[in-house]
Amino acid sequence: MLRAHLYDMEREKIMQARSSDRKKQIGTGDRSEHMRTYNFPQGRVTDHHINLALYKIDLHNISIIMINVITLIVRIITLC
Repeated sequence: MLRAHLYDMEREKIMQARSSDRKKQIGTGDRSEHMRTYNFPQGRVTDHHINLALYKIDLHNISIIMINVITLIVRIITLC
């Protein structure tokens, strides 16, 4: 019985640690955590963390533009 209780306590501790790590990685989804704003009707994409705003985006070229934006962000992150 003691062994089962100790096992449950250890398992709970591991689950809490995993939950905490997961929450740090995923976040809560609050508005303050949003990094990028897509406003397709106005043709605008804004990344608030690096202060990048792209205007007059043609929806047909959005995939090319997003690849370039993601590449730029990765380069900035790797330089930091």
